Amino acid sequence: MSDWRAENSIYRNSVDFLVVDERAHDFCVGQPTEIMMIQSDPGTLMQPTLSVHPEEAQQIMNELWRIGIRPKNGAGAIAHTESLQSHLEDLRTIAFHALKIK
Repeated sequence: MSDWRAENSIYRNSVDFLVVDERAHDFCVGQPTEIMMIQSDPGTLMQPTLSVHPEEAQQIMNELWRIGIRPKNGAGAIAHTESLQSHLEDLRTIAFHALKIK
């Protein structure tokens, strides 16, 4: 399995991906490939433009998160909010116990 790494490129106004593979003392780097757009009729069965293993897809998501890219639909924000709510509940419990409030 390959490792996916991402960086914001302010000079190109893009997110750059680097795919590396370190197996058996070899260090391999994915070479850039150009995606060619072709005309197609709607409904035509096409091969995927990119296909990755689910673990690699997770790496891509993690890398995008690391460089500050978040889902626009708020999915990441919901998980973050739930985590904060749980933390606040813990702090309330500690405070009430320390102040002997029931």
